[in-house]
Formats: sequence, C-alpha cells, structure tokens
Amino acid sequence: MIRGFFAAALAQALLALLVLPAPSAACTLCPPPVDPLRMLAASSDTVPGASTVLRASSALDVEPLPVEAGSPGSLERPPPAAEGFGPKFRRAWLPITCGELALLGITAALPKSWTGWSATFVQDGADNLGEAWTKPPVMDDDGWFHNYVGHPYGGSVYYNSVRSQGATVPESFLTNLVLSTQWEYIFEAVAERPSIQDLVITPVVGSVLGELIHRTTTRLRRNGTTTFEKVFIAVLNPAGAILGGD
Repeated sequence: MIRGFFAAALAQALLALLVLPAPSAACTLCPPPVDPLRMLAASSDTVPGASTVLRASSALDVEPLPVEAGSPGSLERPPPAAEGFGPKFRRAWLPITCGELALLGITAALPKSWTGWSATFVQDGADNLGEAWTKPPVMDDDGWFHNYVGHPYGGSVYYNSVRSQGATVPESFLTNLVLSTQWEYIFEAVAERPSIQDLVITPVVGSVLGELIHRTTTRLRRNGTTTFEKVFIAVLNPAGAILGGD
C-alpha cells in the first residue's frame, strides 16, 4: 500500500512539472531536461499505479473532432447538391418544342405528296386534333425512309437532349417517350391521326440509337476531337452539342 501511495505521489509530482513555466533563459550549467512522461513510462513496469496514471495523462491529449462543411462553426461552403431530372428536362423541352413549332411551319410548306398531309390541313386542324384525341392511333402509309430512318433519328435527338446532360438511361427514355408523344398528339395531330409506327419506333428504336450515339461521341471526346469528328457529332448528336453535354 505504501509503494502504491508513493507511486501515485510521484506521478502527481511529475504531472505538475508539465505545467511549470519554462525558464526565461537557457542554463548552460544545468543538466538537459528530462521528459517526465518518458520517466514515468520507464518506471511503469516497476512502480505500481504508474502505468494507469500514464494512460490517464495521455488521454488528455485528445485531437479536435473534424467539422463537416456546412455545419455550424465551419468556414467551408457545403458542396453543391446534385441537379435533379427536372431542370435537365426543362432545358431540353423548351428548345425542342420551339424547334418543332418551326419544323411544323416548314413541313406545312413542303409538297403534300411527300408529307401525306391534307391540302386543307389548316382549316381542318381543329377537327383533326379532336379526332386524334378521341380515336385510337392508326397505321400510317408514310415512306420507309420517313418511318424507319427519320423517326429513329428524331428519337435519338430526344433521348440525348437529357442523356448528354447526365440523365440516366430510364430518364432519357422517358424524355423520348414524352416528346415523341407530344409530337404525335399535338404538332402532327393538326394534320393526321397519330401513327402506331411512330409511337413505337420513335421512343424504342430512337433510344437504342441515341445510347449508341451517346457512347460513341463520349468516346470520341476523350482524347480531343478533330474537325471531322466535330462535324460528325454535330450531325448525329445535335442536342448534345447544343446543350453542352457530349
């Protein structure tokens, strides 16, 4: 018991030395300073209770907890939140809708034998819209190039309008489906009933083609693009080029 009391008193005396002020000037005749904690650690095996005191003194040296960015007391700004699908869709929908309005005017000026629209579609537009919204879609008799090249290409543009902004594959397919349905039931419906082929081929084949174009243009841009590759991307992926994605 006496040895334990002596060890505890020795530990308290050594700890008190830690808080003593340092001398104002170095003493050339004094022996070199001794680290009390090292002495205590060396004697912990022979003096009972010394190791317990050493662990207690070491526990006082606690590092401050890290402060997360954006929390009270932090000077760092929190990282920006990831952008959702809504803003990407709006950035894609607005220019595409405006472009389709212009395309509608251009199509109206094309020969009716090529478009298949009625010669009096302007006068019959309101009636055609009502018929399109109240009756099921029909199989159209448009040309092969129009149905199986033009519409898949248009669907790929719809798809990459958000895919090039970082949208997922399901989000891009949903965008393609919404925009192709909008074209069939609003813009083209002023002239004819919605087409079964267009409602299927545009979102399905267009999404497959759009994903292939997305991956191709992304791969081309990894090491920089030549003039020919830039033209290639602008033609095949105009939405990605305009919206600053791929």
